Amino acid sequence: MCGLTGAITKKGVVLSKEHKYKRRKIFTGLLLAMQDRGHQSTGVAFIGAGKCSIVKRPISAIKFINNPRFQALMRQDYPILMGHTRFATQGEVNKRNAHPFLRGDIVGAHNGMIYNSENFVRFATKMEVDSEVIFNLLNESDNNYRKSFKKLSGSFAI
Repeated sequence: MCGLTGAITKKGVVLSKEHKYKRRKIFTGLLLAMQDRGHQSTGVAFIGAGKCSIVKRPISAIKFINNPRFQALMRQDYPILMGHTRFATQGEVNKRNAHPFLRGDIVGAHNGMIYNSENFVRFATKMEVDSEVIFNLLNESDNNYRKSFKKLSGSFAI
């Protein structure tokens, strides 16, 4: 199974240099700790001020944390960080299939299995892994998670 982690800075809070440093260390440590949950791909979404930057690679977290783009974004003041380590159960291990995914205004990462992903052929050209069904449905429904989740069969965390 995959690993999920995140960090949120409360709106209006400005982190000191020391707090930014501690957050970087803790978040990086969480990515490394999750490597046991999935070592085939690692990715992080940096979200804030109406923008989202995603860094993802088909490598283990121990290699990923040395990525220069990841390190540069970690030094910036993004209030939301979303991390994922992938254990591939469906689809190739490549950058495209690594999490997080961006679908419209939806940024998401997933752990688990969607058993009825084949029912969503309208997304077939846009996806290779079952995880993408969730975020395509959420985007299609304007983030109406109740409506979207009723259509899914499986066990998952997002």
